[in-house]
Amino acid sequence: MSDLEIDAEAVRAAAQGLRNAASRIQPMAPVDASGCGSGSVIGAVEEFNMWARVTLTTLRSKLESQAQEADAAVTAYEQADAGIAADAGGQP
Repeated sequence: MSDLEIDAEAVRAAAQGLRNAASRIQPMAPVDASGCGSGSVIGAVEEFNMWARVTLTTLRSKLESQAQEADAAVTAYEQADAGIAADAGGQP
């Protein structure tokens, strides 16, 4: 066992929290300004709709990525710790 101690369950719980947050991000219903009669307003609203869609998609992707990285870090730690313990003959 190494001197480095990581609470693997706490990291996994945090990763699950990130996954839960990502799954709760719902697509935004686009704003409809087609009846306003102004081409510039319609254009601005369409740009906003695109920005919102891209932003929400990016946020969800980043949360999911961080959760995967946290899980991978815990797995790497556990494997390294087990290897150190095995090399030390099971001695702390």
